[in-house]
Amino acid sequence: MITQFFMRPEREQPAPNPKLGDMAVLRLVNDLATKQGIMIDYIREQRGQDDKPLWVVKPKIMGEVQPLEGSGLTVQAAKNTCALAILKTKRL
Repeated sequence: MITQFFMRPEREQPAPNPKLGDMAVLRLVNDLATKQGIMIDYIREQRGQDDKPLWVVKPKIMGEVQPLEGSGLTVQAAKNTCALAILKTKRL
């Protein structure tokens, strides 16, 4: 009896679902990094007034701070825009 094995061709990264917004981008980037064994940390910095801060997040990929950043009114929004920058520049 001969057994045949079929390999799936490699696919491109799936596009984020626009219905889920930027949250899907952050989840997608973190999932891709986990599958590839890549460690991502997000370094956050608060700018502006305490009552109305602007959060700026920079990615640290495999221990190296990347020249990208995301910003937003919340830490989560800043992480989302940072993840979008990672995806667009194909840093993974």
